[in-house]
Amino acid sequence: MPNPTHCHYDRNDRSTMLYFADGTFFKAWIKGGVCFPTRYKTKSGGIDNMGFIVLGVQDIEKGTIKIYEQMPWITVNNILSAPDDPSLPTNAMKYPGLALWLRMVWSKYFAEKFYYHQPEYLSDVFKEAINRNDMIKPKPQMIELEISRETQYLDSVWHAVKSDRLIIDEETELGKDLKAQMKDDQYMPPSIQALGCCLMAFERFIYRKQRERPLQEVWFA
Repeated sequence: MPNPTHCHYDRNDRSTMLYFADGTFFKAWIKGGVCFPTRYKTKSGGIDNMGFIVLGVQDIEKGTIKIYEQMPWITVNNILSAPDDPSLPTNAMKYPGLALWLRMVWSKYFAEKFYYHQPEYLSDVFKEAINRNDMIKPKPQMIELEISRETQYLDSVWHAVKSDRLIIDEETELGKDLKAQMKDDQYMPPSIQALGCCLMAFERFIYRKQRERPLQEVWFA
């Protein structure tokens, strides 16, 4: 799935025009979904702690949603290897932080809104870290979704899959997790929660074409 090479932001309706290397382009509605790092049960039955973030791009004309960018993460700042780390050279990138990813998706897509649903005590820690990080400019909006039941975002995932509106590279981590979740409803990794929040945002906050203001005649006495 080729990524766009250029983009143009329309401030009037907050849409983004995406341009590709083959000369094609389309008008897009951009939303992100994030799961802040949390404990979860892995496919092997163990326990891990991880967060995940995705960027969804909706073709406004066709209605399809493509996941162009995704990233597992555990920290906002990069974590470099220590001098006594036997597995890596000193100052090697041990855990890439979220900061550079957020800068990247802003420059490539003008992505500004990311949606989540997690306890306040957890989300506030990471939102504060994002606000304090000088590398992240402009600051993204982290918006909480109101959900009536904890697995409601799964309905959005299944609906998007069944209606053939969702396009994901099957070889990515998210693609593999989605395939596993379709077979085991108890498998709930952070990637699926981030995807579900992203899709719910597209359902709730749909693109609305900006009304053109009619020309007004001006009369002079």
